[in-house]
Amino acid sequence: MSSSIGRHCYFLYCDGCPMRVDVSYYDSTAMAIADALPARDETYPTLMAAFEARLRRCDCGGRFRDSAPRRCHRCATILATISAPSGVDVWPGWWTDEANTDSLEEEFTARYFRAECLWKH
Repeated sequence: MSSSIGRHCYFLYCDGCPMRVDVSYYDSTAMAIADALPARDETYPTLMAAFEARLRRCDCGGRFRDSAPRRCHRCATILATISAPSGVDVWPGWWTDEANTDSLEEEFTARYFRAECLWKH
């Protein structure tokens, strides 16, 4: 697991399965949503609520939420040790700096991350 430090996107997890969406800081829709927020209310929770309202549903039918419980990628069980999931990213523990895991990472991200077709029309 890793924190949000050093990343270039917001990630929101599905409330029904282990899927995640990556919303780039530079995504034109995300920037438009942020720009439309009232100047007096540009807090992170307000931004996440605005994103949540505009994101397409997950293929499982769930909704992507900043505060969705994080789930095991193998069995989809809620990871109860993460009591405050906002900003917590869940990655498999088998990646190391010593091994070339590019193909594993590509397969994993293709299966569990949505990076395209994020928004409702």
